[in-house]
Amino acid sequence: MARLEELFRAENIPFDRDGNRIRQVNTLLLFFSLQLIISLVRCFPHVVNIAVKHVLKELKTNPIEPIQEYADALSLDPIGGICTAVGALCKSGQRWRDLRDVIIEGNKSAEKTWPDKVDFIQPLQLLRDVDTQWSSTFQMMGRYLYLLPGIDLFCAHPRREELVEHRISETTHGVLQDIHQVLKVPHTTQELLSGDHSPTASRALLVYERLIVTWRRFQELIPELAHYIGVGIAKLEEYVMKGRHSRIYALAMCEYYVQ
Repeated sequence: MARLEELFRAENIPFDRDGNRIRQVNTLLLFFSLQLIISLVRCFPHVVNIAVKHVLKELKTNPIEPIQEYADALSLDPIGGICTAVGALCKSGQRWRDLRDVIIEGNKSAEKTWPDKVDFIQPLQLLRDVDTQWSSTFQMMGRYLYLLPGIDLFCAHPRREELVEHRISETTHGVLQDIHQVLKVPHTTQELLSGDHSPTASRALLVYERLIVTWRRFQELIPELAHYIGVGIAKLEEYVMKGRHSRIYALAMCEYYVQ
């Protein structure tokens, strides 16, 4: 409310904290209607996707973390490794069917075949990363990690020596799980906003804040990835600051306080 009062005073518009908020906001809407700068309001999923792309680019090009084993795994571009592995495993329909059959057979003796805490693996199709599709990297990684016990068993067969290089170490597995958790945050926030019948700027501002706060928590939970998460946070904050130069931002604040 204090911020709204400042906005009203700056434009010489009467403001009464105890008065009719809707009437006051309508007055501000009338003033702003002739001066809207819509060009600075970015599409929320587009901005989030840009932030995620910056995180992924930094992970690939700048493995600076001091923990050497973790840094070594990052330097090998584990996400790119998954893309290559998916391409190799889906090279032909027959190869994919063979992988599916291995998973189905493994489920019949899950206690002996799969690692601890894995009782059953659905023989799902592997997913590919698509540059123009939001969250595709997150979804590709999630599906690959889910099928990993079956993939590992499939690639370990003596007749598939050409696939041995696609098996990953325990360290790389842990790194991929960490990255997947980091990418889950923007994916979840996008799903949250997409759940609205008519997403609004005021709602997007709240979701931006939730995304940034959650990512900052992950910087503490996964310090090895703190630098890379910070790259994404910086990009989000850059676009939020650009939005604050638009009068649409003030209108979004009005809607939030009226609600």
